[in-house]
Amino acid sequence: MSEHEGGSKKSRSRSDARRNSERVREAALQVLAQQGSDATILDVARQAGVGKATVYRNFPTKAAILAFAVEHHGQWLVERLNQAIEADDGWTGFQALVSDTMLRIRREPILLEALRPSDSEAAEPAVARTINERLAYLIQTLRDEGHVRADVTVADLGLLVIGTSQYLADTSAGTEECLRAAELVCNALREHHTPPVDDGQ
Repeated sequence: MSEHEGGSKKSRSRSDARRNSERVREAALQVLAQQGSDATILDVARQAGVGKATVYRNFPTKAAILAFAVEHHGQWLVERLNQAIEADDGWTGFQALVSDTMLRIRREPILLEALRPSDSEAAEPAVARTINERLAYLIQTLRDEGHVRADVTVADLGLLVIGTSQYLADTSAGTEECLRAAELVCNALREHHTPPVDDGQ
């Protein structure tokens, strides 16, 4: 075999490995969306159309699959947070963020793992720290602009969004129910300005 033929074979092998890796990652996200944390390595292999050994080369453990999915969906949330922060109208941007997040959790419950507080910093996904930092900045901005109550915290928002989203997932709620719940969450946090009292003069 010539040097050129050997190089071509190695190139094809690398391309095949990349394609298989992409298929495994896509399959992992699909299986987790369908089965949640009950999904297994074998489920991912079947979805991707590859052997278990190929899955293990990408994800040596089931925990690695879960960590990948949390990071993937967590990065989506970071991008949405940045969009909300940069929105021209802070309140409208916040409402869209809450609605989109709760709809995403309905489809991808694994996103909850990026939002739930951890008992230890070491166990907390790296993306969760970024999410908390961006959330803190967004909430402070909304407080400064008078859109949300002065006592609202990141923990308050997490309690409402996580708790409500978990309930919606458990009851297999539809899109309309999710949007209605998101509206209620936003209104619970909103600063309601008291109109001036008419003294009759």
